[in-house]
Amino acid sequence: MRSEAIKQLGLAPVGTTPLSHVAVEQVLVNRTEEELRRAYRKLAAKYHPDKQKDPEMAEAAAEKFKNANRAYKVLTDLHVAKVDGVL
Repeated sequence: MRSEAIKQLGLAPVGTTPLSHVAVEQVLVNRTEEELRRAYRKLAAKYHPDKQKDPEMAEAAAEKFKNANRAYKVLTDLHVAKVDGVL
C-alpha cells in the first residue's frame, strides 16, 4: 500500500517502477509533511466530484478522489511514525 500511495500522490522518484522498499523509504524520509499535504491537495482539487461538470467524469473523479484520500492518510501516518522514531 505504501508504494501505491506514493504513486497516487505523484511523489515517486524518477525511474523507480515498480517502487522498491528503498524508494518508499526515500520518499518518507526526504519529503516533509507539507510536501505530502501539497501533493494531496493538488489531486483533491483536481478530482473533487463537485468540480466535475460531466456526470460520467464525476464518477471516475470520485474514485480518484477516494484513492488520493487513502494515499494521503497512509503516507501521513507513516511519515509521523518515521519522524517519531516508531519505524
